[in-house]
Amino acid sequence: MRGTTRGAAVAGSVALAGYALLTPRVSGMGDGPEFTLALATGGLVHPTGYPLYTLAGALVARALHALGVPWPFAANLWSGVGAAVAVGLLYALCLRLAGPGPDTGAGRAAGIAAAALPAALLAMNPVLLREATVAEVNAWSLAWTCAAALCFTNLLLRLEATEPVAPPSAPAALGWGVLVGAGLAHHLVSVLVSAPLSAALLLALARRRALRPAHLGAALAGTLIPLVACAFVAWRAYHPAPGQWPTIAPTLAGVLEHVTGARYRQFLGFFAPAPDQLALLQRGIYPYLVPGIGLLLVAGARAETTERRLAWWGLLFAALAVMLFSFQYGVPDPPPYLLPGVALGLAGAAPLVWEFGSAGAVPLSIRVAVGALVAAAVASLAVIWIGLAATEKREVTRYDQAVRAMWAMVPDDTVIVFWPADQSVRLQEYQILEGRHPAAFVSTPDLLLDDEPRARFRERFGVDPLEGVRVPYLPPGTPGALAAERRFVDRVAAGISARTDVPVFLFDPSVPLLRSLPKR
Repeated sequence: MRGTTRGAAVAGSVALAGYALLTPRVSGMGDGPEFTLALATGGLVHPTGYPLYTLAGALVARALHALGVPWPFAANLWSGVGAAVAVGLLYALCLRLAGPGPDTGAGRAAGIAAAALPAALLAMNPVLLREATVAEVNAWSLAWTCAAALCFTNLLLRLEATEPVAPPSAPAALGWGVLVGAGLAHHLVSVLVSAPLSAALLLALARRRALRPAHLGAALAGTLIPLVACAFVAWRAYHPAPGQWPTIAPTLAGVLEHVTGARYRQFLGFFAPAPDQLALLQRGIYPYLVPGIGLLLVAGARAETTERRLAWWGLLFAALAVMLFSFQYGVPDPPPYLLPGVALGLAGAAPLVWEFGSAGAVPLSIRVAVGALVAAAVASLAVIWIGLAATEKREVTRYDQAVRAMWAMVPDDTVIVFWPADQSVRLQEYQILEGRHPAAFVSTPDLLLDDEPRARFRERFGVDPLEGVRVPYLPPGTPGALAAERRFVDRVAAGISARTDVPVFLFDPSVPLLRSLPKR
């Protein structure tokens, strides 16, 4: 156990050092500015609110900022910590699953190789490299998945080693419940992992006649403990922080809608990755996901005991659940949702690597030669993937500089700025954290479709932002949806400019475009 902990700590530390070097000092793309602003101000982010991520991340980001670290860099590093924890936990999981080899000699070397290879492939995966270097929740979702898989495996293997069978303690059941609840309080899709693992644990206990009602009660009580963090969402609904997600209503219904992610149900039932995300799927997900599921299937079929077989089946069904859900969730950026399936699949390689490395029937020279070839292949992938991550760091930095240059051209007065993308929060980050153009109203017109921001806009400027505008709706991913959204943006902005004396600007660095709309 001591060797496992030490190896996992080394793997995680090396990964963290690499992520820190590749992390930009500015907010990344996507939701990066939103999460940066939330960690800096203690605000609320988009549904489901991710309260555990926000509360813990705010403490870390504020501590780093107090040491002189810029807010965006501190928020990005919080993701790097999550990714490093995931790498270390996967190392420990693979070492636990690899095989009951000796602690010295060839068995120990084979065990280290069986744990290090999956951990290295995960650490340098191009999808994780992206998530580890920007402020996002997905690296910590992966860390939770690896923690749940390791805890689940330890519980089953402990049951396997107990003869005669002694029921697990109530604290163990409580601990598992806390872990499940922490996943739910972080990201609702954690149920895709926790449900299969919990079912396997219940089946193992029932088979051994070691399941007691007290276990179920303790697990349920433990699950509820981390969910108390959802009270943070309710608090922020009634006490907004600067720049927080604007659509949540200060009502019980509004809070429930937020924590359940009800607004994202429109994405269920189809798969529509953006072109750049499709390329990322082909590089970092597809080559590992399906082979990994196959490895889990083989490992389960070859397991010698019922507990080990249930461990592999639990991991297999968790990976399958993640995959099936992700391919029916039509957000434009699905690769991060598939990372837990990739990690669990990589764990399936551990027994094969250990068996080959410790097999006395295979000459040592052949084992060394194969190991050298595998190491060379991983090193080649590392050069490619790390090079791509370094390039992305430079591109993100240049993009931030370009946005800042355009933002500096906006009058330092009361103006309305519409940026037809979620990146509009980047301008709010400059306003709130740096004091740049604090009097400007910044939004994306889509948010004005919700009652709360629409009412606040009407109260501030005296006009209904959607007056006379027909709101077309095309489901995300359908042909013409983007063009319809663009027309909607233009009509909203033009209508507001015609009905108010406040200057209205269209702001879009992707064109690039900074245009003052005419008055009537």
